[in-house]
Amino acid sequence: MYLAKRVLKTWEESFIDEDTGETVTIERNEILFDRGTLIDQDTLAKIRFSMEADGIKEVEVSNQNRLAFENENKFLYPYLAQAQIGDKKHKFLLYATGLENSCSILKDYIELNYMFGFTLTMIKEFDFCVILTDNLKNARLMMLRLPISKMKSLWQNTLIRWTMRRKIATKNLNRMKRNSTRLRRKSHSRKGRMKTKESKPLS
Repeated sequence: MYLAKRVLKTWEESFIDEDTGETVTIERNEILFDRGTLIDQDTLAKIRFSMEADGIKEVEVSNQNRLAFENENKFLYPYLAQAQIGDKKHKFLLYATGLENSCSILKDYIELNYMFGFTLTMIKEFDFCVILTDNLKNARLMMLRLPISKMKSLWQNTLIRWTMRRKIATKNLNRMKRNSTRLRRKSHSRKGRMKTKESKPLS
């Protein structure tokens, strides 16, 4: 026989928060036996001791040694899903942390927005994609909801910023032109000096 789950020793620690003065309780865990541990006579004696001393109430065992475990994912990934709703097939794009999470999100959405029976037929994670969000649309809606006076002030501020950026860009461009002209003059003067030195007769 093998342990089907980890055997944990659990206890609580309390401390007083210095900022609020409230008592905060934190649950602590210590791994006593790992999942997949073979239950021999020595391990069985240790488990019995832990049940008496550490307050372990139950231990789940199995005749199969399952060592692999599912990694926990906390990041959102884009998924493409397809569902048969009534007589029609519908495709959905959504963000989820995994297949189970995407199934629950999709089921919840369909139950809230449709009235027919449905079957999830396909869920696929995008390997690589770029999803564009239309921020300009939200900006246009915001502008339409603003009063005319605020819209004018926003346009004036935008125009002032654009004018200032254009002046700065023009100034930088003129500075680059002046520097390039100076470099050309220096190079021409050096070439002229070299020619005069070469043309002088030997005495």
